[in-house]
Amino acid sequence: RPAEKLAAAALAPPTTPAAGVKSSRRRSVRFSDADEVHVSRGFAFDRVVKQDGTVSWEAATPRRAKSAWRAVVRLVIRPPRATYDSAELGPLAFEIPGLEYKNETTACVRADFKVAADDGKPLACSLWSRAFAAEETSRGGGLFGRRKTPAAAPDFKPCVLYLHGNASCRLEALPHVAPLLMLGLRVCAVDTRGSGHSAGEFVTLGLREAADAAAVAASLVASGRATHVALYGRSMGAVASCLA
Repeated sequence: RPAEKLAAAALAPPTTPAAGVKSSRRRSVRFSDADEVHVSRGFAFDRVVKQDGTVSWEAATPRRAKSAWRAVVRLVIRPPRATYDSAELGPLAFEIPGLEYKNETTACVRADFKVAADDGKPLACSLWSRAFAAEETSRGGGLFGRRKTPAAAPDFKPCVLYLHGNASCRLEALPHVAPLLMLGLRVCAVDTRGSGHSAGEFVTLGLREAADAAAVAASLVASGRATHVALYGRSMGAVASCLA
C-alpha cells in the first residue's frame, strides 16, 4: 500500500552512495579566492586561472553570487583599517582645567605602550593620566611649574579602559579624556586586534576583542598603571566590554 511504503521509507536508515556515484549533498562554499590569479568573465562562464597554473571554467551566475557574498563577509570581518598618525592622539604633556577654581589647571601626560594579547599579538595602547601620580596640582603657575599639595589617596589609581567600535581606533576615546581626567580618573584606549596600529588580520565583532580588553586591563593592574579598571565601549567595544 502507498501509505505503508511511505512509512517504511521514512523509517529506513539513510544509505550511502555507491562507489563512483556522486552524492547529491551540497558542498560548503569555498570562502577564499586568494589562489585565483586571473579571471576572464564571459556571458555564461568565467575562465579562472589559479596560482598552480590550472585553468577551470565556472558558471558565471553562481560564481559571481559567491564572490558577492565573500565581499559582504569581508566587509564585516575585515573592514577598512583606520589609519592615523600617533601625533593625532594629542600632546605628550598638556593641561586640563580644574573643577573647583576658575584659574586652576592640572598637568597631565600621555604614555603610549603595547600589550601582548593572549595569542601574542601586540596591541597598541595609550594612557592619559595626571602628571603627578602621588600629588595633585593646586592653583596658579604654568605647566609643571606650580605649587603641589599631597593627594588624598596617592595609591588609588582608577582607570577607564575605552574600547572602540568596528572599523575605528583609539582616537575615538579623545572626547572622553579631559572630562574623565577632571574627575580624577585615568583613561586608557586600545586598538583591538585588526584595528588601528594593532596586529591582526580580522576583527571578530567583540568575541576576541573581549580577550584583548582583559589582557590590557590585567597589564594595567600588573604594571601599577592602575589599581581599578572599568570598561567603557561603543558598538563593537560595548559587546567586548560585556563579554570580557
